[in-house]
Amino acid sequence: MRRHLLVACIGASALLALAACSSAAGSGTGGSSGGTIKVGVLADVTGALATGHDVENGVKARFALQNAEGGVDGRKLESVVADTTSTLPGTLSAAQSLVENDHVFGIIAGTEAISGAVDFLKARSVPLVGHFPDSNEFGNPSFTNMFAINGSGNPNYLVTTTYGKFFKSQGVTSIAGVSYADAAGSNALVATLKGAASLGLKVAYENTTLPIGTTDVDALALSIKKSGANGIFLPVLENTSIALLTQLKEDGVQLKAALLLVGYGQDTLSSAPAVAAAQGFDFLSLSEPVEANTPATKQMVAALHKYAGEKGEPYTTDVEGWLEADLFIRGLEAAGSNPTPASFISGLRKVDDWDAGGLYARPVQFSEFGNLGVSVGPGNCIYVAKLVGKAFQVISSANPVCGVSKGQTVG
Repeated sequence: MRRHLLVACIGASALLALAACSSAAGSGTGGSSGGTIKVGVLADVTGALATGHDVENGVKARFALQNAEGGVDGRKLESVVADTTSTLPGTLSAAQSLVENDHVFGIIAGTEAISGAVDFLKARSVPLVGHFPDSNEFGNPSFTNMFAINGSGNPNYLVTTTYGKFFKSQGVTSIAGVSYADAAGSNALVATLKGAASLGLKVAYENTTLPIGTTDVDALALSIKKSGANGIFLPVLENTSIALLTQLKEDGVQLKAALLLVGYGQDTLSSAPAVAAAQGFDFLSLSEPVEANTPATKQMVAALHKYAGEKGEPYTTDVEGWLEADLFIRGLEAAGSNPTPASFISGLRKVDDWDAGGLYARPVQFSEFGNLGVSVGPGNCIYVAKLVGKAFQVISSANPVCGVSKGQTVG
């Protein structure tokens, strides 16, 4: 998952006006002159979404490893970073610069504001690799140039049993869930609880009215206690989750599982207060947790340490950048010996065996659209790790847990 939700936005009319002035049809030069392929990276270097850790480190490490192994058909990979300023118009401007000035072959979307540039990139037929929740167009079959590392999520919030299976595996019989009052958060919660209910879990408490980022949770905790819930799903920011779970502990509520949608990785481990507050909580990962110590996770961590100078466990943005770079490499391999943006798009759309080198439980089917549920990885799978002491521990029954679609949407 992303380090946090999108908190910066701009009026749609202003964005459309900007896009209309700069989305003339035509294709770029392809960014593959000589023996180098240039790939643009849209990153939230400054602004409200900037954290000091962006996807660039993951991209850098994965490309460096590929270059050390000979590149792609002998061509070296080079990343060119452009700052989005964490805004939709800033993302559009950065994308225009990468395409028109840097002449990149394609773009990696390391920003939650990528929707600001999707129309421009579609008009220019520029390959775009990103992450589904950041733009609904990753699930739109008319945007054939866009590929999401977690597959094609359903913009209408497909109901799946994934999270319900996890809670049931932990002995939960009665579930609570809370979200902010935005449409995305509330629809995600409703879809998740419907999936849990389809497996026989009681939905004891549901609240979709929280102010974004709130930590005023005393009354909320009391309501959850009265509901009798013994499990809780938290698709909210980590500060809200920790405040609520801390209050529930103080109120004597014993939960069999408390699943946080964000916070897995070095993001939490770097904060002593967060580590102290989040003991025993469960954290989501869409790819295999590094604590699994598989060949795929070991390779990623070693490359991040060697080529990006990272230490300890990766940040969520490190992993996202690694996955996006790995998918871009797969697209280049599928594009043929003389890759062009057009052959990249047509070739990758036919790929059905990419599993990020083993970091995913199941491969992505790039020919399919809208087949995934809310906040899940390929195959409607998730991984869950529990914070114990100063480290995460893999939950064996959720390494991974995969659900099925119920054929319903709530959006």
